[in-house]
Amino acid sequence: MATEFDTAWQGQEIGNWMLVSNGEQPPSKIGGPRWRQWRSHNFIGRLVEKRDEEPRKMVFRLPRHNGALVSYDICERVGHQFEASDEEAAEAAVASFI
Repeated sequence: MATEFDTAWQGQEIGNWMLVSNGEQPPSKIGGPRWRQWRSHNFIGRLVEKRDEEPRKMVFRLPRHNGALVSYDICERVGHQFEASDEEAAEAAVASFI
């Protein structure tokens, strides 16, 4: 079940895997957001840090792929949905997008 930022902030622990989404459809050949922009808001990653600053941020790290280490900061002011996931789903998602 997807939750909002505040619920995820309070209920998820460092090390948990989560699907993060801003609800946009993936880019297509004829339109939509740019790939990198879309990807930075739609992924499965491990929660590695919570930054209790203004605004609050959660930092997620994707599985390493071909030596690349990618992480994204998600700010509470930008609408996202969060859903519990696992490492196997994260690795499959990264492999499918590369």
